[in-house]
Amino acid sequence: MRINKKKLFWDYDIQNIAEISDKNLRRNLFVKIITSYNWYDILNSFTKTEIEEMLNIEVINRLFPKDLRKRYEFLSRFISKHPLSITR
Repeated sequence: MRINKKKLFWDYDIQNIAEISDKNLRRNLFVKIITSYNWYDILNSFTKTEIEEMLNIEVINRLFPKDLRKRYEFLSRFISKHPLSITR
C-alpha cells in the first residue's frame, strides 16, 4: 500500500517532505510516519534519500515505545552496512 501523503500532511501547507526546510519539523514528520505506518508502506511511498533521513539517529531517538526505537535502530545499522535498494 502507498501512503497518501495529502492525508499525512493535512495539517501543513506542503505536498512533499522536500519542501520543508525546518529540520525539527522534518524530524517530527518522520516520527509521525514511522509511528503511523508499517515499514513496507514506508518503503513503497518514499524515496531512498527520504528513508535514509528517516533512519537518522535524531529521528530514531524520538520514537516511542522503546521496542519501536530498538527495531529502527537495528534497521538503521543494517541499512548502513547493506545499501537500500528501492525499485520504483
